[in-house]
Amino acid sequence: MSYPTGDDRFAEARRKAQATLPRFHELARAGLHGAYLVKMRLEGGGEVEHIWVEVTGLRGDRFQGRLTNDPIVPGYSAGDAVQLHSHEIEDWMINTGEVRYGGYTVRAMLDDMQPEQAEELRSQLRD
Repeated sequence: MSYPTGDDRFAEARRKAQATLPRFHELARAGLHGAYLVKMRLEGGGEVEHIWVEVTGLRGDRFQGRLTNDPIVPGYSAGDAVQLHSHEIEDWMINTGEVRYGGYTVRAMLDDMQPEQAEELRSQLRD
């Protein structure tokens, strides 16, 4: 799905994600098993994309990870290594396979999804 820059739902989702980032760290310290993801803004070649990154390491307020899919932004591919600071994180999610913690931008899209898909995601989302 594509949304215009400045959509109020996503601005609120980003604020919520930043405010709850300590929860991401708390779950990580607790050793929760799952895929650890953060969303970042990626720009280049006149394109902008908000893309998920699988976290491979944390050092202070710096996150290391790999792009989870091929972006529309030229010059990048799935699996490319990236680094970002915590203030650049637009969303976070830990997917255990059964539940998903965080995912505030996903929540912002629920009303635009097929009802079955939205209901399945709603049942998995946790704070």
